[in-house]
Amino acid sequence: MAPGPAAFPKLSNRNYQQWHLDMEARLRTIAALRIVKGQESRPSFTEPLDAGERRDLRDFDNRRDLAAGEIWGCVEREQQTHLEAIRDDPEAMWVKLESVHMQKHPGTRFNTYNALLSFSKLEDESLSSLSTRASQLKSDMKAL
Repeated sequence: MAPGPAAFPKLSNRNYQQWHLDMEARLRTIAALRIVKGQESRPSFTEPLDAGERRDLRDFDNRRDLAAGEIWGCVEREQQTHLEAIRDDPEAMWVKLESVHMQKHPGTRFNTYNALLSFSKLEDESLSSLSTRASQLKSDMKAL
């Protein structure tokens, strides 16, 4: 059974790092993270299948479909354009989103360093919020 609506923002062109962590947690709740990461593949059995083997195949296919639906539903419309041709393959969707958002080229590095060097406390910002933004920048730097 699919979980309720996501309690985190959909993937946009600016929030991949946090979305990735939130989405991993969401995929864990439907026991599909290993499928998405390519660590679990569809069981293979020889014909004729008994009831347990059919159940295992149906369970895997259901979790795979749930994963694809969850990923699709948790990205903004402009991000869905990257996934339209592969919307039935959650593993390919996961890899594609990472390749789109984690490009390791000078422009990405420059933007991240620029954000780090211009980091300062905003007016009316709490220290916990400042700390959260600093942690996010640290995660972004590590991802480079």
